[in-house]
Amino acid sequence: MSDYTLPKPIWLPMGDQAIMLDYTGFTPVHQAAHKGAGLTAEQRDGIASHIQRLAAHMRRLAPAGLIDIVPALTRLTFVVDPLILSHASLKTLVMLEHDKPLADVALTSRHWVIPVCYDGEFAPDITEVADRCEMTAEEVISRHLAKSLRVSVMGFMPGSAYLVGVDEALTLPRRANPRTKVPAQSVGIAIGQSVIYPLDSPGGWHLIGRTPFPVFDPHRPEPILFDAGDVVSFRRITQTEYDELEQAYSVGRLTETDLRQEVSS
Repeated sequence: MSDYTLPKPIWLPMGDQAIMLDYTGFTPVHQAAHKGAGLTAEQRDGIASHIQRLAAHMRRLAPAGLIDIVPALTRLTFVVDPLILSHASLKTLVMLEHDKPLADVALTSRHWVIPVCYDGEFAPDITEVADRCEMTAEEVISRHLAKSLRVSVMGFMPGSAYLVGVDEALTLPRRANPRTKVPAQSVGIAIGQSVIYPLDSPGGWHLIGRTPFPVFDPHRPEPILFDAGDVVSFRRITQTEYDELEQAYSVGRLTETDLRQEVSS
């Protein structure tokens, strides 16, 4: 986590069974993509890291009446049984822990190594991204591969994960004209994040690659691959390797266990 002062959070009620800890006062996260406005990338990633560690810490404390904890990019929601744990009691408990040195809280999570092909039809925006970022297409790919990213929040569609930690040099706003259909498993970047589209859908992210491994498959025992807090790295493959891995997945020779390892950070 970056060494800077976190914004002072505020509490927002969400009915009688949930309450949200908000670090931005609903400042749009996408403003981080515009220089001089909103959150910087350092602040955004620092808040996300703090939220993940606070969530992990509170899960380990497991106070009676706490049903679930839902981390987001700049917010953390606590779901409670109000007959056991009141909002007031939860707020007191959380704030007692909030200012402790959470950097020492280990985040034990899964590390996924996702194969991605950055060639041809799989990367329709790679040249535009390179031009706008003032680099070559190969440098865009190298920078996307270079960092391990963390799943900050799940949302939008089943299996859709927002990955933070993308190289700042690749920060762009979403496309001015979104596509009406983005193929499933497309890898995109925008607003300092990366995503993998779980289904065919409209979308406005810049498409720079595609993975042969579905991040959502309703036929798997666990249909959704990622969870908040997971670490994701990318591995470059050729189009021939893409076809081979796609075939291997279709016949059951490639499974999620082939892409996963346990990590602590």
